[in-house]
Amino acid sequence: MTKIPGAGRADLFSMDPDDVVIPTEGPLYDERTAWPVDENLVANIRYYGQIQAIVVRKNGTTVEVVAGRQRLKAIREINRQAKERGEKTMMVKCQLMPGTDAQHYGMMISENEIRKDDDPFVKAEKAKRLLQYGLTVQEIATTCGRDSRTVVGWLALTEVAPEVQEAIRTGEVAAGVGVALAELPRDQQAAKLEELKKEGKATVKQTHREVRREVRDESRPGRPPALPVPPQTELKGCIKELTAKPIGKRSAQLEGFTLCLEYVTGAIDKQTAMAMLFGPK
Repeated sequence: MTKIPGAGRADLFSMDPDDVVIPTEGPLYDERTAWPVDENLVANIRYYGQIQAIVVRKNGTTVEVVAGRQRLKAIREINRQAKERGEKTMMVKCQLMPGTDAQHYGMMISENEIRKDDDPFVKAEKAKRLLQYGLTVQEIATTCGRDSRTVVGWLALTEVAPEVQEAIRTGEVAAGVGVALAELPRDQQAAKLEELKKEGKATVKQTHREVRREVRDESRPGRPPALPVPPQTELKGCIKELTAKPIGKRSAQLEGFTLCLEYVTGAIDKQTAMAMLFGPK
């Protein structure tokens, strides 16, 4: 196998990100170019700076990106926002790599495809360690390029029963099932998982639903179990019946609650609900 000449050379420099061309056709075109800017990546680079240089090549007098399109787009977005606030913009770190069209295309593919994502429990332990270092959940989310809800889920996985962890590791159930079961006491999780599997309900959505119903019922001793959520058609009919005739002077709270129900059930969209409540903007 022939090594790409100069591939190990640290040919690094910085330049204005707007001067780096993202090919929209030709040998270095990539469908990822059309992806929207990743706001999590924007937050990460704003917080830590650009950790990894993008790979570029010279095409005549033009500098073209080979690998790192999303980082380049994120830095452009950071600069756009900085200019609006009158703040200093940042340069993009680049590594110049020689090679043919085929070699550069191979570099572009390999950077994206050769990576191996951590399993959920490795992510969970990393998040837990960052938490121990004093980072907030939001800072951990920024570090990992995820949202806060995802990080909370990872942290929950560190507390689930061994039997649940094993079921996730073997692929028997999704990690989200473990996150849902984490709401239960640890000594009840394995039994609940077995129950859900026997009933064919060990999916993320169904597990969340079953666990929340169980937690809600336990928090209301002496009360009957919660009723199942009625179908949307029934909810819509109920809203129509309850709002058919005016009852006294409707308060803003009642009006807002009614509109909220109509929005949740899909009877009206959010813009219509807001316009009906506050008037058109």
